Amino acid sequence: MIIFPEQIHVKIEQIHVDETVNVVLSSTEATTICPTCGTTATHIHSHYSRHLRDLPVSGYPVRLQVMVRRFFCRNPACPHKTFAESFWPLASHYTQHTNRLRATLQHLGLALGAEAGTRVASQLGMAASPSSLLRFLRLLQLPTPTGVVTMIGLDDWAYKRKRRYGTLICDLSTGKPIEMLPDRTVHTVKNWLHEHPEVTIISRDRWSEYATAAQQAAPQARQVADRWHVLHNLTESVSALFPRIRTELKVTTSPMAQHLLSAPQKTRQQQYQELQNLAQQGLSAERIAPLVGLSERTVYRWLTQPQAPSWHRTSRSSSVIDPYQSYLLKRWNEGCRKGSVLCRELKARGYHGSERAVYRYLTYLSAQTSSKQEPHRIQLPLSNKRVTWLLVKPPEDLDEQEQQELGMLRQASATAEQVYHLVQEFGQMVRQHQGDQLDHWLRAANESGLPALQSFASGVQRDYAAVRAGLTLPYSNGLLEGHINRLKLIKRSMYGRANFDLLRLRVLCTS
Repeated sequence: MIIFPEQIHVKIEQIHVDETVNVVLSSTEATTICPTCGTTATHIHSHYSRHLRDLPVSGYPVRLQVMVRRFFCRNPACPHKTFAESFWPLASHYTQHTNRLRATLQHLGLALGAEAGTRVASQLGMAASPSSLLRFLRLLQLPTPTGVVTMIGLDDWAYKRKRRYGTLICDLSTGKPIEMLPDRTVHTVKNWLHEHPEVTIISRDRWSEYATAAQQAAPQARQVADRWHVLHNLTESVSALFPRIRTELKVTTSPMAQHLLSAPQKTRQQQYQELQNLAQQGLSAERIAPLVGLSERTVYRWLTQPQAPSWHRTSRSSSVIDPYQSYLLKRWNEGCRKGSVLCRELKARGYHGSERAVYRYLTYLSAQTSSKQEPHRIQLPLSNKRVTWLLVKPPEDLDEQEQQELGMLRQASATAEQVYHLVQEFGQMVRQHQGDQLDHWLRAANESGLPALQSFASGVQRDYAAVRAGLTLPYSNGLLEGHINRLKLIKRSMYGRANFDLLRLRVLCTS
C-alpha cells in the first residue's frame, strides 16, 4: 500500500510494476493559491509531468509521475503571471526526491557517512550517490540546546595530531555536545563565551588558551581543571625522574638494585669498574682497551665520566605469551617442564599463539633456573614506563609480582621512595576529592628537591584555583573524552570528505 501525506490531495491515476513501482498521480483540487500574492487561481495555463523518487515498497524502488498544472494569476499587481501548483509536503520545489525519502537518506548519511550510506541505501531500494547524501546533509538544521546552558566542558580534538586542533563544547548537565569550534585559539573560544554569559561552570584540560579565554570572556564562571589531565601531568613529571632513579640503581651495591638492572647494564658497570682500576694502576688507554673489550675511543670517553654511561634500551615489544607468563612460571615452579603439556593447558585457557613462542619462553626459564636465580627474579628489567606505572598505580591494584618489584625499587632508590609517597598522596587527593590538602602537598613537593615535581607544583600554583576546584567539585571532562572518541571515529570514516561543516553536522545532529 502506498500512503501519501494527508495534507496533500492527490489521486492515483495508474500503477505499473516491473523492476520498479511506477505510480501516476494528479491533484484533486480544482483551485490553488498563488505562492507570491496569495490569490486564488482557477484558470489552467498548461500541464507538465514531474518525476519523483519515493520510499521503496517491499524492496522495490518507487517512482512517482506527478501531473502538475500551471495556473494563471489574475492579480495585476503580482509579478508572476503563471505559477505551478505546489505538492508540499510531498516534495519541495525543484527536487527529484520526496521529502520523506530525503529525510531517510539524511538519517543514513548521519549514521554511516556518504560512501557507506550509499551502499546501504542501494540495498534498500533507495539509489543515491555519495554527493547527493552530502548535499542532503547540508540541508539539515543544527539542533538548538533546550534550556539555559550553565555548565560546560571544553576539550580539543585533532584534525591532524600535533598540527591542527579544534574545540568540542559539551553541556555537562545533559552530557551532549552543543558546539564544535574550528580551532582552539583564545579569540574563537572568547567569542563563543561572549554569546553565552549564562555559563557558570567551565570544566577544561590544562591548555593555557582555554584558561585565558575563560578568564577574559567569562570572569563570572568558575574554572575546573580536569582531574585526569592533572594526574597525567604528574605522571609525565614522574617519568622525567627515571634517569635519576636508574642512576641510583647503578651506583648502589644492593643485590636488589643490581637485579633491577638489565644484563647489558651490569656488564657495562663491571667494565667501567675494571677500566678505572686499570687506569689507577697507570695503564694507558691503548693497553686498557683490549683488556676490557672496548675500543680506545670508548675508553677515553669513559675515563672522563664519573660513572658508567647509561644504556638507553628501547622498551620490549609485547608478546602473545605475556598474559600467560605468570601461569607458566607457576607451573614451572610446580615441576611441570614438558612443553606439549603446557601448550595444551594454555590453549585451554584461551591462548591462540604458536607453540614456538611457548617453547622459547620455557627455554628462557630453563636458562634462568640453571643460573640459580630465584623464581620471582625471572622477569624483564624495569623500563621507564614500568617504573612510572609502579609508582603511580594505587597499591591495592598491584598484583603480587608488581608489589615485589615496587618493594625492591623503593628499597634500592631513595628518589623512588620519596616520589612514591608524594605521588600516592596526590592520587589519594584526586580519588577522594580532598582539595583542601593541596596546599600541604605543594609545600612538600617544593621541599622535595626533585626538579620535575617542583616544576609540576609550579604549574599547579599558576592554575591553582582551577586545580583545587577539580580536586573538590564533581565535574570533569570524562564525558567529553567519550564524545571526542566518537568524533574521531566519524572523521576517519568519511574518506577524505570530512570538511568541518559536515563533521560538525554529524557530531551535533547524532548526539
